[in-house]
Amino acid sequence: MGYFNDLADGCFKTSRDGKTLFYPWGWLGRGYVVPSAKISERLRRQMRVWMKVVFPLMLLTLTSVGTIAANLTGSSSTGAIVVIVSGLLVLATFTVWVNRRCRDLKETNEVLIPPV
Repeated sequence: MGYFNDLADGCFKTSRDGKTLFYPWGWLGRGYVVPSAKISERLRRQMRVWMKVVFPLMLLTLTSVGTIAANLTGSSSTGAIVVIVSGLLVLATFTVWVNRRCRDLKETNEVLIPPV
């Protein structure tokens, strides 16, 4: 599962002064200074677990729920609405998860450069 490791590691950057910075939303969001190597490794492990569990589960759930809703109602738009709502619920849980992990971390002004 090297893909998920690389994806999770992409949320971290080392600043010019050697501090580890955590960007849970990637280049779209703000970064946080990680105060120790122990906390950094814990965050990396938690991001990997989150991605390994939630991504496949989300894809399976969204496609299944959307298909079932469309079949039950006979309307593909109902299935699409169910998929969108389910996706928003996953996004909301990730937001809560990130806020809990970052509440004790100091924000950084350093910007993560988006991939080219």
